[in-house]
Amino acid sequence: MSSSKKYYALIKWIEDKSYTEGIPIEWIKDFDRDKFLSGEDTSESYIVEWRESKKEPELGWPVYDAYVIMISDKIHKLKNHLNVLDGIRSPRVMSSSAINIRENIRIEKKKNLQYDSRPVDDLSDTDEVTSNKKKLSSPGKDVTKNKKMAKNKFILPHAIQTNPSKIVDDESSDEDGSIYEMKKRDEYIEILVQELKKIKKDESKNDVRRPFYETHDFKNLKNIEIGEEGSNVTVSDMKWTTAISQGSYTAMATTLVTTLFPLETLLKSNYKGGGRKIKTMDVPSTKLERLDKKIIEAIKYSVRMQYPQQFTASGFGSAINNKLNKLRAKHGVILNSSDSE
Repeated sequence: MSSSKKYYALIKWIEDKSYTEGIPIEWIKDFDRDKFLSGEDTSESYIVEWRESKKEPELGWPVYDAYVIMISDKIHKLKNHLNVLDGIRSPRVMSSSAINIRENIRIEKKKNLQYDSRPVDDLSDTDEVTSNKKKLSSPGKDVTKNKKMAKNKFILPHAIQTNPSKIVDDESSDEDGSIYEMKKRDEYIEILVQELKKIKKDESKNDVRRPFYETHDFKNLKNIEIGEEGSNVTVSDMKWTTAISQGSYTAMATTLVTTLFPLETLLKSNYKGGGRKIKTMDVPSTKLERLDKKIIEAIKYSVRMQYPQQFTASGFGSAINNKLNKLRAKHGVILNSSDSE
C-alpha cells in the first residue's frame, strides 16, 4: 500500500534504553511500514542509520540497534506516547528542521547485490540532524576499543563503525580501495544483523527483572517478570514496552494475551472457557477452552497495577473475549450462531 504521507518512528535504543521520537522510517533498514502496522512484522529490533549529514558519507552513516515502538505521520503523537511511557529521552535529539525532510529530491543508488537499491531522501541546505552537547560519542572515535573488538572478532550491536577501515583489513590502497571498503562495510553489517538475531535467540530466560511500576531497578536485563513476584511469567523487554504504550488497560491486556499465548491456543479458547462452541472445516463442534489461569492472573495483576483507576474485571474479560473472537474471524474459525454471547 503506497502513501504520500511521511512517517516517523518512536525509537528505543538498545544501547542505553533511551528514546528518540521523530526518526524518519527511511532511516530504518529493511523496515516495512505496512507489515509493521498490520502486526505481520516479527522483527525484535532494527538497524537504524543515524544521518547526521545531509549527504551520505562515502562509507555510510553510523548505525545503531534499536526497537521501533510505534510509527505515525504526526510527530506530536509520538511525543504523547513517549510521555505515556515516561521514558528517558535520548541525547540523540531530532531537531524540528531535521524532521521536515524534503520529498522531491531523490538520489538513485546504483543497483548492487551488496546494497539496498531503494532511493534515499536528500536533505535541503537548512535541514540538519542536530544533537545537544550530551550526545553519545560516535562509535568510530574510540580507536583503541575498536582494535580490541576487531581482535576478538566480535563487535557490540551499537558499535558499528563510522569508518569501517578501522576494523577491516586494508587490502586495497589503490583508487578502487573505497569500493572495496564499502562492500566490506555492507558484508560486515549483514554479519552483525545475524549476530543480533542469534543473541536474541540465545538469551537466558532466567535473566529477568520486575516491571517499572513496581521497581526502579533499571538493570540491563532482557526479560520482565509480570504478575506478582515469583509468578515466573515473563515477556521480553520489547514486548513489555509495547504493551504499556497501548494507551488503555484493555489494549494492554489483549497485547499481553497475544504475546504470551500461541495462536493455536487463542483460536480454541476464551477468557474463562466452556459455554460457547466453535466449528471449523476439520472440527465440526468444539468447546472453547479456558486460557491458562496462571498466565491470565499475571496479566490481570500487571494491567491493574499499570491502570489502577481505569481497570475493571468485567472490562478486562470482555476485552480478551472480543480479541479472541476477532482472531477466530480473521483465521476462518466460525462460531455457531446459537452460541453467541
